[in-house]
Amino acid sequence: TAEDLSYFTNLKFLDASDNYFELDKFGNLSALFELRLRYNHISTVGDCSLLKCLEILDLSYNNLTEDAIGALGSIPRLRKLDLSGNNLRSIPRDIRKLR
Repeated sequence: TAEDLSYFTNLKFLDASDNYFELDKFGNLSALFELRLRYNHISTVGDCSLLKCLEILDLSYNNLTEDAIGALGSIPRLRKLDLSGNNLRSIPRDIRKLR
């Protein structure tokens, strides 16, 4: 479960694709550099500000909309974001400024 991951505080890479995990469950993994959450049926993002080291995020093939992904702009180091396969027609301004 996502709660069990709290013991892996030095984890740098995680592929939790094809599950039912929500993005906000990974906030306690402060060292996480790359996170893959493809095919997780995610429809909301929640608070992402604790993902301070995250640079690569794959949220492809979920159920995300333009309104749901606005919080992704609060991830300070995010530079690569995959949102393919979602029902998006545009990208919010906050996310367009990826490093």
